Amino acid sequence: MNGFEVIPPAIFVSKEDVSLQICYANEAFYRLLGYRDREDFDLTNHASAVSAIYRPDLVKVLLALGQVKQGAEHSFSADFRAVTRSHSQKWVHAEGSLMVNNNEERRIVFALYDLERLEREQRRLQQMRNANEMVERLLGGGAARIKFDKQMTLLEVSEGWSRLMKPPGERAGASMLALIPEADRERVYDAFASAYNAGRMLEVCFIKPALPGEQDRLIQIQAGCVGDSEGYPVFSAVFKDITRETEKEKEFESLGQRLRHLNSLLPCGYSLYTLEDNLLIESNSAFQAMTEYQASELAGGAFSRSAFMKAEEAERLYRQVSSMRLEDSPVTMECSLFSKSGAELKVRAQISRIEDPQGRSLYQIMEQDVSRERRAEAQCAQLEQKMALMDELTDQPMVRMLLNERMKISGTNPAFVRMSGYAPEELGGMDGFKLFPAEEITRIMQACKQCMQDGQIFEMECRLKKADGIFQPVLMKAKSMILSQGLELFVALTAMAEPEQEQEEGKPSEAPEPEGEQTEMES
Repeated sequence: MNGFEVIPPAIFVSKEDVSLQICYANEAFYRLLGYRDREDFDLTNHASAVSAIYRPDLVKVLLALGQVKQGAEHSFSADFRAVTRSHSQKWVHAEGSLMVNNNEERRIVFALYDLERLEREQRRLQQMRNANEMVERLLGGGAARIKFDKQMTLLEVSEGWSRLMKPPGERAGASMLALIPEADRERVYDAFASAYNAGRMLEVCFIKPALPGEQDRLIQIQAGCVGDSEGYPVFSAVFKDITRETEKEKEFESLGQRLRHLNSLLPCGYSLYTLEDNLLIESNSAFQAMTEYQASELAGGAFSRSAFMKAEEAERLYRQVSSMRLEDSPVTMECSLFSKSGAELKVRAQISRIEDPQGRSLYQIMEQDVSRERRAEAQCAQLEQKMALMDELTDQPMVRMLLNERMKISGTNPAFVRMSGYAPEELGGMDGFKLFPAEEITRIMQACKQCMQDGQIFEMECRLKKADGIFQPVLMKAKSMILSQGLELFVALTAMAEPEQEQEEGKPSEAPEPEGEQTEMES
């Protein structure tokens, strides 16, 4: 099915002579061009009505009509701009053909389609197909479109439907009732009729007789009316084999109950809103738990999205959604979500725009509570501030080093600056191994690696190489901690004896790169 099959065409008939005067038009024609009825259009004042309607693209129309009249083509199909009653221009898809009536008068029949509506219907039908495919994948069953006539004729069926029902050669055009046991036919038919009259989704089951080598299976149908075809309602339906689930899950009586149960287990909140008036029309149990509202309280469009958010955040979200197109990818933003009691949650929301079968623009929000993450980040930041303050206030030399990239120095305190003799700007980002003699680096690295593994404080005696080349014997105590920059080593140094003069005169040599140790440390 395509857009042409669900949109009634605007039909009008014109004379074949030069005047192209309109002889007949249907109601859809008047509505398309913005007229109320035949009298409002006033045929007597439109002697050249075709010329008036197609004025922006009149040359293209006349050339197409010329080919029809000359017999080069029996019909034409093209897109043109039509002039409406308000003198605005509307793109239409026009199809025309030449006919001869009973009086042997030559007439040209035009069929017009609103291109904007046509594209919308085609997009809606594609969304419907995509939804059927998605539901089919999720439910492991099959999708079908059913014309609700006496035979319940199948209009379209999916591959999953064919595999599930296994009709011998039966596809689109067959009767669905013929595939259902006679004892269940009346009940299934009545379920479709009841759903159509009440304007709701239906859910009904029937027993599918066993094929050779199989057992009887319980087939469940979920369907809803999505349009009409030739004056008959059309249902979009999903078929699922629930034999095994029925045997294993006696406590669940319907697919709806199972879905609600799964919904209650999901930590992610879901809510759906109209774009026109920003009202909540659907939500899941996770969203209800986050906002502390009952489902009955949220039903009926009683709340807008702004009822759950700060005013400035709600305005920012609505501007974002209003500027989105249907084909745009979902947008993620962090915002506040207020519950019924006034409690504030920090949530990460993913917003996307969709369109329902009636053409209404909607937007849906999937949101996850990230309050715990934000609290952890805030606690981490407070811890870093406390550690930095402790470094500043303590008289014991302290140095912090990132346990990667050969222990780069990430922070020091004034006591360590005085002990090492380096300027603070020299220590920032320095390779921590330069503070120790080359022969002790391997031992220090092994101790650091063990500290990373068990998280325990380690002590060891070593020598600190000061800026002037003097070696200071120290007792080193270290502990590893995870902060925002990554895994860091906190080192406290205590002087143990008088500094030792370096044996060789001149500038102290740089600590050599320990072979194989850097790779081991980084791992």
